[in-house]
Amino acid sequence: MALDRTPPRQYTLSEEEEAPLNHEHVSLNPGGDNGSSHPRPQAVFNLDLDYSDDDALLDWEQYAGMNRVRCCGLDCSALARRLRAPQWWWTYPKRQRRCILGGAVCMATLLLLLIALAIAAATHGGSPLAGRGGGAGGSDSGGAAAAAPGTPPTAEEAELCSWGEFRLPDSVVPKQYNLTLDVPLKGPTEPTAVTGHVAIEVTATKPTRCVVLHGSDMEIGEVRLGGPEGQQGTVSWEEGSEQLILQFPRSLTPHTAEVVWLAFGYPLRGGLSGFYRSTYTAADGSAHSLATTQFEANAARTAFPCFDEPAFKAVFTLDVVAPKDLQVLSNSPPRAVHQHEHNEEHGARSWHFQPTPPMSTYLVAFIVGEFASTTRVVNAGPGGSLNVSVWGTPDRVGLLEYAADTAALVLPAYEAALGVEFPLPKMDLVAIPDFAAGAMENWGLVTYRETALLVSNASSLLDRRYVSLVVAHELAHQWFGNLVTTDFWGELWLNEGFASYFEFVGATAGVAAAHPEAEFFSTFYTSTQPRALFFDSKQSSHPLSVDPAQMNSTDVIESMFDAVSYDKGAAVLRMLRAWANRESRDMPLPTYETLPGATPDQDPFLLGLQQYLRRSQYNNTHASDLWSALSGPLGIETPLMMEAWTYRQGYPLVTLTVDKQGRVRLKQQPFALQGAGKCVAGSAWWIPISYTTSEEPAELRWAELDACQSKQPLLTLSPGGWVKLNAQQLGFYRVQYPADVWKALAVAARAGPSPGGAPPPLQGSDLAGLIEDAYTLAEAGEGGISHFLDLLLALEHRAPQDYEPWAAALPYIYKLERLLSCYTDWQRWVGDVLVHSFMQQPAYGAPAPDASGSQPLFAFEQEGARVPASNQTMGYRLLRPAILRAAGLFRDLAGGSGDVRTQALTLLTALEAPDDAPPGTPPPVNTLEADIRSAVYQAAARSDSWEVYHQLQEMYLVARDPAERERLLLALGYAPGAGRTNATLDFGLGKDVRAQDVRTLIVSTATNGGPAAAATTWDWLRVYTEALRDKLGGDDTASQRVAQAAEGVASLFSDRSRQAEVDAFFEQHESWQSFPGYAQRAKESIEANARWREAHDAQACAWDVDFHPTELLVASGVIDGHLEVHSFSREAHERRHKLRAHATSCRAVRFAGGNGELLYTASTDQSILAVDVATGAAQARKKDAHDAAINRLAATGPTGLASGDDDGVVKLWDSRQADEVAALEPHSDYVADLCYFPEKHCVLSVAGDGTLAVIDLRKNKIVAQSEGNADDELLSVAVLKGGSKVVCGSTSGVLNIWSWGYWNDCSDRFPGHPESVTSVLRYDDESVLTGSSDGLIRILSIQPNMMLGVLGEHADYPIERLAMSADRAFLASASHDNTVKLWDLSPLADDDDGEEEEEEEAAEEEEAAEARAAGDAGAEVEEEEKEAGSAGQQRQDGVASATAAAAAGGSDSDDSDADSDSSGDARKKGKKRLKGQHRIPSKKQQQKTGGNFFAGLL
Repeated sequence: MALDRTPPRQYTLSEEEEAPLNHEHVSLNPGGDNGSSHPRPQAVFNLDLDYSDDDALLDWEQYAGMNRVRCCGLDCSALARRLRAPQWWWTYPKRQRRCILGGAVCMATLLLLLIALAIAAATHGGSPLAGRGGGAGGSDSGGAAAAAPGTPPTAEEAELCSWGEFRLPDSVVPKQYNLTLDVPLKGPTEPTAVTGHVAIEVTATKPTRCVVLHGSDMEIGEVRLGGPEGQQGTVSWEEGSEQLILQFPRSLTPHTAEVVWLAFGYPLRGGLSGFYRSTYTAADGSAHSLATTQFEANAARTAFPCFDEPAFKAVFTLDVVAPKDLQVLSNSPPRAVHQHEHNEEHGARSWHFQPTPPMSTYLVAFIVGEFASTTRVVNAGPGGSLNVSVWGTPDRVGLLEYAADTAALVLPAYEAALGVEFPLPKMDLVAIPDFAAGAMENWGLVTYRETALLVSNASSLLDRRYVSLVVAHELAHQWFGNLVTTDFWGELWLNEGFASYFEFVGATAGVAAAHPEAEFFSTFYTSTQPRALFFDSKQSSHPLSVDPAQMNSTDVIESMFDAVSYDKGAAVLRMLRAWANRESRDMPLPTYETLPGATPDQDPFLLGLQQYLRRSQYNNTHASDLWSALSGPLGIETPLMMEAWTYRQGYPLVTLTVDKQGRVRLKQQPFALQGAGKCVAGSAWWIPISYTTSEEPAELRWAELDACQSKQPLLTLSPGGWVKLNAQQLGFYRVQYPADVWKALAVAARAGPSPGGAPPPLQGSDLAGLIEDAYTLAEAGEGGISHFLDLLLALEHRAPQDYEPWAAALPYIYKLERLLSCYTDWQRWVGDVLVHSFMQQPAYGAPAPDASGSQPLFAFEQEGARVPASNQTMGYRLLRPAILRAAGLFRDLAGGSGDVRTQALTLLTALEAPDDAPPGTPPPVNTLEADIRSAVYQAAARSDSWEVYHQLQEMYLVARDPAERERLLLALGYAPGAGRTNATLDFGLGKDVRAQDVRTLIVSTATNGGPAAAATTWDWLRVYTEALRDKLGGDDTASQRVAQAAEGVASLFSDRSRQAEVDAFFEQHESWQSFPGYAQRAKESIEANARWREAHDAQACAWDVDFHPTELLVASGVIDGHLEVHSFSREAHERRHKLRAHATSCRAVRFAGGNGELLYTASTDQSILAVDVATGAAQARKKDAHDAAINRLAATGPTGLASGDDDGVVKLWDSRQADEVAALEPHSDYVADLCYFPEKHCVLSVAGDGTLAVIDLRKNKIVAQSEGNADDELLSVAVLKGGSKVVCGSTSGVLNIWSWGYWNDCSDRFPGHPESVTSVLRYDDESVLTGSSDGLIRILSIQPNMMLGVLGEHADYPIERLAMSADRAFLASASHDNTVKLWDLSPLADDDDGEEEEEEEAAEEEEAAEARAAGDAGAEVEEEEKEAGSAGQQRQDGVASATAAAAAGGSDSDDSDADSDSSGDARKKGKKRLKGQHRIPSKKQQQKTGGNFFAGLL
């Protein structure tokens, strides 16, 4: 619709005259069929908006009459005003006023009593008790005062008079409020006392003397029935429910309009809810304040007594007295503005506003302050034309135009799309300096945080898109939430879900008409659904529609404002609309989401919504009303089909299966973070399935799944083909595929656009959905991490404008930086493999980069100089800052102008004033492109420099633009190190950071400040909890925000030991909030993170190390795909070779060939590479050697090799032929380790399913397999005792020992390791070396089972793999601390039978005897560990306790083998024998021999 640029109508709000209102009559009578079955009557009225001067004056007389006080028929108003409490009285809080008043009354009573006693003593001879009975006069007087008018209350009335429920009774219903407020707003530091009175027209459904309504944090002066001169009543307050119980001398007449009148007062609030003060500093440095409201959900009751529930809709007529130089805004336009004699002396004037339509109390709004505005006249509204105005504080006047243009486009677009006109005569949008939420949809007066409204055409694309969407969101509420309102907060999604979906509809239909490059719907999936899918997979989630009985506290109500009500509601509506239009010719997908102009005549979904709005306008509604209205236009049984989506928590997992004939079938299961559940017949979701195939990737097809399993095949899949379910991510569910389909989809994701210009096989949103599903399924234990990693590799092949896949992947990339123990390796892999490779594309539309990489795809320099404007699409402009940010955080990208972080520092330095500049010199003008400023600031902040940190802080302090201030503030949280993290958090508590920004700053700092930031932030939060609550206002809303901040920080933890601290925090502050969801959600997040680490850390961080069989060479492969070969001696080392062996993690390395001339590597990319050891050159690569990520290799002779993958498959290879010799499936989970045992020509494999398998290389078949134990994964394996014993390490820390030939179950269990045993290495036939997740390397005797000592450590970092040289002289340990350490084992092999050893053995015998006498079976081993130089007292304690258990006979042997002798003598002899063979070196000996002679090969 064309924008009317004619001069806007303006109200002339003079101090002496009312505003001339010349527009025509507007009827706000709802009329028609409202179709609502709700019992509570709603106000229906006719409003004439055509006023004359006489009308206004008559209304003023009526208004003034409400304030008259008569005494004996005389007008005593002047006397009453003089007796009115002075303004300073209201500056005290209510409790202090009560104390002062109570004290004064007590003192006055005492004084009167003393006077009376004195008079009595003088009259009756000094007897103070004489005549105590009193006479007739006293009796009459007492009787008159105590007389109870009327009859006693009935039982029903008594119930209301003692009401104790959280919800209000429906016995009294409001129809209209006449509300008057006196707001003498003063300076920012001066208290303001608000006084007022309200006349509420109510209707009783039955006789009652008591009226129950809401009121809180105010002083009630008078209560009357019938108006200000009516019968006086009494009032009591129920603190817990914030309810006022009014009791009157007579009963209200049923079904008759009555007026309840209350006078009240309170100090203007601090905080961010209710009627509160917001302060700001103007450009000239002067301080100002304004008063504004934020009532949703339950804060209207703190501003005036009211029926504060959504279903109690009523008409509101507002009068405000305020200082004459201030602007007053409310829901409706002012009908008159006067300065009268009674307020002229106070420098005030009165604003009289037109009545509103019937609406809920939480939508009432009024604002007092200094404002500037800009106005657009649009062709919409009841008269066909209305003013749309955007307001801000006077210094923001230059930032109002963009929002005004946006609103002027969106409002008429909604009218056209919904077929229902906007019912108010004006629309105001106001930017508030202090505002907790993003915005609030008050009818006709929408309030916004400044960053959500104030931008200009020079602002960043991200900022402008955000403002467009928020403006469209709040304007959508004018229909969904305001015109039609949810009955109660349990179905909040009917308000917020619709607004969250229609913000994209409105922005597309309105803004995109002027800015078609905006492409709002292209980011719907990543900006909406991942958050909702994650939230709704938790047990602490809730259905869209919650039983109203559960909405039993304000905390519970506030908790409904979450990702389910907003984002899931939006996603479900989009899914239903897509299904409704799947075969539409007028508006097929994706037409109605990319082009403006869809109307109810073209779209059955919009037609159904038109009927829904018309039936329920000015009323309250339920989900059943919505589905009923949609059934006809959609032609389906919507109530039945949408029942599970509405009233059931969670969502389904759709699993695709393919049989041997290629037939594809589907099944569904309920999905949760804990994994997929079981589908029960009759409880399945109705799921609209959109899909595409490899044969016709551009054709969108549809199917339905409304049972646990599909009855007919969906299609027949050709070999190597794929099918993508939930195509275009239109549905709200996750999808699981077979491994070969996952692989085929990953290959398709790497395919770019065809030379002819056809789009890639998988759209950006499809790859984004695959990435989302792959990660979350791995998180829930429904698959490995390899599918996720494979899909990440497709990112480097996507086009520079393909934003959605990166938008889905980057949050998980940053999350894994916090979760992975090998996070430094992860940073390097992301930087080198993902970001660097992607950046090597030529700049979009520019020549390819030269050899030096001086022209990367994205750069901080002005894009206009490199990339044609036509190529700077929305996706390109959004992706550019995201990639530059990742480059600055993960990698120093070498380029012609230096790496990204260096470029950022250079740009930031240019914004500093010169060192020799005189004091007060303003900094240079910021010439950075708005799109990249956040990336520059964040990359620079990561430079680990206090100088940079302070510069960013100073820039924040002087910045005026709200978006710029937010960028700079959040950038402070990226500075690494505990000192800067604490400095940022302390800064947030100071006066320079607004309360509205503190919670975001805390969570952002914990998330982005580096791996240790979450722990630092949590420790800070526990110390400054009370200070934070005070900063946020000190009220219930502040308590909720503190709890939300605590949930956000605690949810980052992956260590279960932190859970006790989190529980203790919420228990300590339990009195603040009655909703336990914050603590529950944090607990579920911690548990999910911990499970992820347990299940996938070893795979994601898997790397390997191996020694050359004859030379002093050691090879290592790491997560970034590199292979390194070092030569070494005890004195030095040298890197011989380094090459990029794989695109993803190099999980396995093995020297092979007759003399170690070849080095094999394997990777998550499913390939095996052969490298020439002499030259370091790649000899051959077997691509697709497995169908899943390869985890382990084992050399099986001069030409043999065995490989195991994440699907539990073991393949046998011969280098003399191209294909595998055999492919076996001994396991159902990933292969954790392989061990070649040449004596019996076997390979032993262990896996995550807890099984051990034996593979005969002569028969190429599985000859034995143990029973599985899924609760205790087997991670490592070694063969001892001449092949009679097999030792396996497990996740529980237990060594499981099998006797050869007895494979059903282990014959012995050796506990002792406090954490997982990730590597078991045969040292000799009697003992093993182990590497554990606790970072220690131990040596143990096997049968007898004894912990002999600790050889070394990697601090707290898990050990991934051990390797020993062929001569047993050296040990290599690879750990998640990003190092390979080499250890000298020669002290273990010393066989010194001299005097020193005899003395040591004698001393040990003596100490052992003493230990036995004291009953301490572990003392002997404990002393031995001290000799061995265990790593600190903490490590000794863990080892000693485990050793004591083993030495005390803690073995679970069920085998009678002689080697398992558990008698004390046998252990003693075994210990002595082993001691002779393996002298455990002391720390002094290790230092002398250079035990860890090199600890940094990588």
